[in-house]
Amino acid sequence: MAEELCTPSPTGTSPQLSAMRLGDSSSEQSDTMAGTPPLTQHFVHPDVSPSFIATPSATPHDTMWHPAKDAARALKDCVRRLYTHAYHSWSEIPNSICQAMFNNFKTMCTWESRYNLVIGTTVERKASSRLSSWLKKVRDSGECPDWMLPHVFDELDSERRRVAEQERMSETIQQIKEQVMNLARRPTTSAPDDTDDESDEDDYVEPTP
Repeated sequence: MAEELCTPSPTGTSPQLSAMRLGDSSSEQSDTMAGTPPLTQHFVHPDVSPSFIATPSATPHDTMWHPAKDAARALKDCVRRLYTHAYHSWSEIPNSICQAMFNNFKTMCTWESRYNLVIGTTVERKASSRLSSWLKKVRDSGECPDWMLPHVFDELDSERRRVAEQERMSETIQQIKEQVMNLARRPTTSAPDDTDDESDEDDYVEPTP
């Protein structure tokens, strides 16, 4: 059993994050990876506790990694190193970049080929969730984090300001509409009817001296 656990996935296997998002490695993806420095590789296995093997491992069952810190750190590094444009969500990132991030992850972690689907699905789900959380922190703080390129932060911050301004304008317009509707509902005050007074004046007869 121990020998099976420490056997890396075959080099000919090309794991993918999901059938919809990622495909096999291509020249476009290889170009994206060019110049990426080598990373320390950890073994990823979904069935074994890390206490049973010498090298760090990860377990993709549900939302757990074992050990969590090693796999989470690897995923964080892979996503952040290639986040070089102002993507507002994981779904906006081109497939080639997502595949490049996953290729980076494969240089840091390895697993048996039979676990390609579960590992890939877990990586994509976690990457999407982590990116969303990081970007929310950036929006809330209004400050550029160390891992983000300055021009990327500037684009994200500009978009944040634009959206905030639109929301303020929409709120102002809504308030004006409500004020107009409230004025329209108010009952109008009509002028007093003085017809009877005129009639009384006609009937009045000045007494004779």
